[in-house]
Amino acid sequence: MGDSTLPTSEFDRRDRRSGVRATVEDLVEDLRSAVLAQGGEVFDTLRIVHADAARRRVLAEAPTSLASLRPGPATLYGVADRGLVRVPVLVLDVDNALATLHVDVARAELEERRSHERLGVGLALRGEPIGRADPFTAQTLNVSAGGALVDATLQEGAAYRVVVALPGAELVLGAVVVRCDGEQSVLQFTGLTASTERALSGQLIRLAETP
Repeated sequence: MGDSTLPTSEFDRRDRRSGVRATVEDLVEDLRSAVLAQGGEVFDTLRIVHADAARRRVLAEAPTSLASLRPGPATLYGVADRGLVRVPVLVLDVDNALATLHVDVARAELEERRSHERLGVGLALRGEPIGRADPFTAQTLNVSAGGALVDATLQEGAAYRVVVALPGAELVLGAVVVRCDGEQSVLQFTGLTASTERALSGQLIRLAETP
């Protein structure tokens, strides 16, 4: 299944535009798909079948059996309309491809997709799957330090290590697919340190200004 260490240092509990703490409904009931990390394994491309904010319960379904998932602590990376949510969960029950999760809403953190200006820069990148997803190669149609629109059809909720080709170097980032529109998909980068984010933003601005 691969390593479960999706980078998590750049999540923010607040909406960066309004400063308002995301509500329980935002962080739980709006979830569509998810990545679940436990121990040394990652279970991605999960579909959220049901979410109950009042009871703090989420029912997630995998495309194949979750035989190696165990009751106990895990981390959920959920895709919602407002962005990518990271939240500790307790796996309560596993029944073949279905998992019942108790969500620790008080510790949920939201990283908004639109917190960085996207630039029309074309970069080659390749995606190395962390979980069950297939590898891919693509070109960015627009990109920022927060994520990229790429010319590839990818499954929402798939987790990757993305290798981005920059002038004279390659940058390896964590990423989750947060939307797929036909032959284009949106990746949200995860785990950028402040210094890496600044360096990437600077590189992208220079590339965008190059004739």
